[in-house]
Amino acid sequence: MASDATITAQAFGTLNATASSTGGNATAIAGGDGGDNGSAVTSLAGLANGLDLNIGGVGTLSALAQGAESATATTVDGVATASAGMDLSGAIGLDFASSSDGSLTGIAKLTATATATSTGANALANGDFSAIGFDGLDIGTASVVGIGGISTLKGQAQIAGTLNAESVSGDAFAGFGDGVSTITGLHDVFLNGASDGTILGTASGVFNTNATSTGQDATGFSSQNLMGISSLNLELGGNGSISAIVNDTNFVGAHSVSGNASAVASVDAIGLNGGNMHIAGNASIMSTVGVDSKAESHTFA
Repeated sequence: MASDATITAQAFGTLNATASSTGGNATAIAGGDGGDNGSAVTSLAGLANGLDLNIGGVGTLSALAQGAESATATTVDGVATASAGMDLSGAIGLDFASSSDGSLTGIAKLTATATATSTGANALANGDFSAIGFDGLDIGTASVVGIGGISTLKGQAQIAGTLNAESVSGDAFAGFGDGVSTITGLHDVFLNGASDGTILGTASGVFNTNATSTGQDATGFSSQNLMGISSLNLELGGNGSISAIVNDTNFVGAHSVSGNASAVASVDAIGLNGGNMHIAGNASIMSTVGVDSKAESHTFA
């Protein structure tokens, strides 16, 4: 492109699943993680792999992936299973260059809920999620300037997840996947900018997990891995401002009247992780992490 260019890419996905039964099992799957439920991985990206942009003037790019999921399973006599899963990326595998100023924004946002309720058997609510603003971004090379003017780069990832499992006579399990939910603002980024640069990576999560059983065991599990900026390689000819911000709220509750109750809440949060930065002028680097993680379990057996 020989002159200024503004590029906007947006991807929206909404998945709803509802299952109900009075005499058998009820299974509702909204999105998949490729795991034990046999579903394929559900993914959403604002910009997909392999895009190469070369702009002759001022370049502005905005990529958004925004998802919403809801799974509800209700049964009287059978097993209730509600599952939700999605991987979101603002942009993946992007090559970008602009002769003048360059501004890039990548956002991934997800809101998901899974609710399982059974009167006579087990209730299971499962979730498996990931979100990343930019994953694999090359702006120039070590010897070639990618942005000829002022560089502005922002990556934002956000997940809000709620899981509820409730059973009267059976076990209740509510948990986020076999591993962790991952949230990353910027990952694997190289930027060669001729002038000043501002880089911001934010990762935020809000998770609520609850398992309740009257007659049997109740188990709640929730684990997250958050990074504001991971693997930033930077060459700036002017001043540089780098900010990495991480916030997570993680609550897990497990309650049983007649059985055992177990609740586990785990968070691994890092603001700025890895990379090499060379800044010719003044540099301001800030990394901020805020975590509120809590697990409660009660049993009256």
